[in-house]
Amino acid sequence: MDVIETPMLPLSRASSRRIPAISNRPHPLTDILRNATFLGLGLAAIDLAAGAADCVPPVPGLVTWLRAEGNALDTVSSSPVTLVNGATFAPGLAGQAFRFDGVDDYVLVPDSPNWALGTSDFTIEVWTKFNRVKNSMLVYQLNGTARGGFEFDFQAPGGASPSVLGFAIDPSSFGIVRPWTPAADTWYHLAVTRTAGAFRLYVDGQQLGAEQFDTRPVATVSGPLELGNYELAGYALDGFIDELSIYRQALTSAQITALHTAGAAGKCVPPTLRIESLPGAVRLSWTTNATGFALETNGPAFAPGAWSQLGTAPAVVADEFVVTNVISSPVRHYRLKKP
Repeated sequence: MDVIETPMLPLSRASSRRIPAISNRPHPLTDILRNATFLGLGLAAIDLAAGAADCVPPVPGLVTWLRAEGNALDTVSSSPVTLVNGATFAPGLAGQAFRFDGVDDYVLVPDSPNWALGTSDFTIEVWTKFNRVKNSMLVYQLNGTARGGFEFDFQAPGGASPSVLGFAIDPSSFGIVRPWTPAADTWYHLAVTRTAGAFRLYVDGQQLGAEQFDTRPVATVSGPLELGNYELAGYALDGFIDELSIYRQALTSAQITALHTAGAAGKCVPPTLRIESLPGAVRLSWTTNATGFALETNGPAFAPGAWSQLGTAPAVVADEFVVTNVISSPVRHYRLKKP
């Protein structure tokens, strides 16, 4: 059950890793509680699923979620993210995204034990768009200040060699690599999973080539994640990264497809209730990027069992639900609840 309650207040890389021959082939965020306080009364029962964006609820095992919504934070851990050398925010696929210039921009995410993937199951998924189709590092983990951990990147060597999407367990060893030829100025949903030693790559919800079995562990190192660039020259991304997420479980094909299908709606974010004081009224609002919530109220003398659903359907303004409520009684409690 998801509840947001309102307590009472007054109002071409020179790497040793070579492309091998290509064959033909919890921490569920929905448990987050965010508190706010509202004055007013007179709302009635509503089902917020109607008219809301068709987002995908985050699944258990999500340990890193870089939404890039104009703030430099990991949505799961609240760890600060550092934008370096001019990396910035720009319109993305789901809201905003990180924008890289293809020269020296990158984003750093502080080290976390959640990235010690070892031999366990995991998923990394991300939306990306290339302004130029070239060698591009999506994300890798440093060992201290040098490369050493996993790497998820696109390589376009040119000539007779095919362009590929690959995941490496360390700087010299691919876990899986498959041919892929993207186009410029196109958003792609990319993912890599490992289930019991079987690596799989996905592009736009579809598995890319055959799975690859590799029981070797992902390198265990201590260091930050770097997005959009690489220690060695030639892998600076000219383009965008949005919604990069890491899970300590392997998402199923159906879950990967659902993330792609959600598109701009993205993963559901627990809504935060907001209030604006108006003459004789209050304006309650919350984002539409969540489905299935209902609005409830409790009286001035709060009683745990006294929540009741409220009733005027909210207006949809841009990406928010909005209700203007005339104040005619003392302070009340409001909450959004998902049964």
